[in-house]
Amino acid sequence: MRESIGEGYVVEPLGVGARDYRVTRADGAAIPVGEAWAFTRALAGHRDIADAEPAIDQPGLEPPPGVLATPPATPVIRPRDFSADAPLPCAADDVEWSLALCRVKEAWALTPPTPEGRARGEGIVVGHPDTGYTRHAELFDPAPRVRVGDSYDFVLRKPDAADPLEPGNPGHGTTTASVIMSSPGGAAQGGGRGVSGIAPAATIVPLRVTPRVVLLGFDRLAEAIRYAADKGCHVISMSLGGVAPSGALERAVAYAVSQGVVVLAAAGNVWPWVVYPARLDQVIACAACNCRGGIWKHSASGDTVDVTAPGESVWVARPGKDAGPADDIIDTGSGTSYAVATTAGACALWLAFHGRDTLTARYGKGQIAAVFKEVLMTHGVNTPRGWRRDKHGAGILDVEKLLRAPLPATPPASGLRVRASVAPRGANDVDRFLPYYPEVEPAVVRRGLVRALRTTDRDLPLVLAELGDELLFQVATNPDVRARVLKGGGPKKRGAALPRSAPAGAAARTTTLTRLAREGSAALRARLA
Repeated sequence: MRESIGEGYVVEPLGVGARDYRVTRADGAAIPVGEAWAFTRALAGHRDIADAEPAIDQPGLEPPPGVLATPPATPVIRPRDFSADAPLPCAADDVEWSLALCRVKEAWALTPPTPEGRARGEGIVVGHPDTGYTRHAELFDPAPRVRVGDSYDFVLRKPDAADPLEPGNPGHGTTTASVIMSSPGGAAQGGGRGVSGIAPAATIVPLRVTPRVVLLGFDRLAEAIRYAADKGCHVISMSLGGVAPSGALERAVAYAVSQGVVVLAAAGNVWPWVVYPARLDQVIACAACNCRGGIWKHSASGDTVDVTAPGESVWVARPGKDAGPADDIIDTGSGTSYAVATTAGACALWLAFHGRDTLTARYGKGQIAAVFKEVLMTHGVNTPRGWRRDKHGAGILDVEKLLRAPLPATPPASGLRVRASVAPRGANDVDRFLPYYPEVEPAVVRRGLVRALRTTDRDLPLVLAELGDELLFQVATNPDVRARVLKGGGPKKRGAALPRSAPAGAAARTTTLTRLAREGSAALRARLA
């Protein structure tokens, strides 16, 4: 690595024994995005380097302004939460509605099938990459089950993942952690009411990977996933994500799964596609519903969603503006963040109920995630009439059914590739672009790529082999580039129309060139000029 990049850089592995490395300038200066793409392509050309990608803080779980071509009709970001919507009456008056919808208390009442089994998630450790933790009473009273000593801040590179409550998503890690593991009835905050977590006997390891979940660096997340696996976590719950793929992230997830970890992630908010890492086969992708069993209107959807769980107006622990607990409260929050936290809690219940050591002895630790996913999607859901499995997964989480379900004799042959609906798997570089055009025929996307890159159908694979990763990032994050590819493919569409980009015409080209001049490599700018 050092031979390839020369002097003036620091090279460090993304975890103990990892074959992925972070490369930074020794003087701490950032590398411009366009130069970073050219730099990583040069690295990837070295005979001893299999893959290289820029470590970019990309748009995360929810799109920041200007990333989507057409902004949502309803504002979805407020200073302290993901949704400005008032809670539905069935949620406003019941702090435990999400537990009732998923039949969590009925699951708590079940007797484990073996002497090794435990109730309420006892003995299960959940790794929690997020914004860190606060000492909210809902997490630390009556008995602290937050493993502060094992927590780590990957933003500041130091032990202890305490959330400094920076602007953006302050306290997001606390809100999602409370859904996973608050004690029943919580600490009775807010007029005698408290949050009840799904797995109130589980413990949690906070890992601070970002100050705000609308922007995320996958290098930090990949490192945190490996760290969680090495610290003995059994579940990893990620209420975050990003729009572009990452090889380092995918390899980190694969490592965690091989160590017996079940990895779950939020499908995304507002985006018209499922974000990463939820989109990966080895990750259980969670969309969001409300207290009526309807889909939350801002939830991402698509054929890579595995399950839906409560995510609209879920009661959470929310820290105040100060570091102390004086102004801590509980209130409602919305987002697929809470859907995955609910499902991760259910996973902790399932592992404890059957005994994780028993499951490991029966299936092997590398198969535990696949077995859980199969049981979840075949037995652990309710499927309402008219349910769209190709949009919202197998159904709405039912934890009692999940725990009552019989265990399979063997792990599924398909492993973690099982999906709620049959979807074609990507076979070439063009297929990687299709999720960003969910209502467009593949042939139209291919024609658009050929014309936008000023190449031929025969030579397109060669161009994408060189520039495909960078163009994919631009398509995911730049609405003008996304629209430009679609415009080049012709008007033929299937289903609903894709939101049109604005501004159009010469203004759009100017905007595209401005973004590309700032973020694109010279090679990509020349192709798209």
